Amino acid sequence: MEGIFKAYFEEARNIGSVKVLADIAEEAGMPEDVTRSYLESDEDVDATFKEAKNLAATYRCSGVPFFIVNSKYVWLSLQILSLHIFYMKILSIFRRPTLQEGLNFDN
Repeated sequence: MEGIFKAYFEEARNIGSVKVLADIAEEAGMPEDVTRSYLESDEDVDATFKEAKNLAATYRCSGVPFFIVNSKYVWLSLQILSLHIFYMKILSIFRRPTLQEGLNFDN
């Protein structure tokens, strides 16, 4: 995921492109040709859609983009910015990492 985030947010690469995704996978140590072949196939399409529908139902997703933080906190990005800031402040009250821990919100 780090490679995908870096490619999109830092390098402005098109992560909707099979070539770009295969290149990112190769940079992460995966075989580029195997990744490209998988992405261009229909393998796992039905299972992926089924999983997405189940998650949408579980979290009552009603629009996109839709954010889930720590499998607990859910909101749509189209809500007003001040509400996002409010949520982030509330989340920071519940869990303040130490300098040694860094920014790890998995716990």
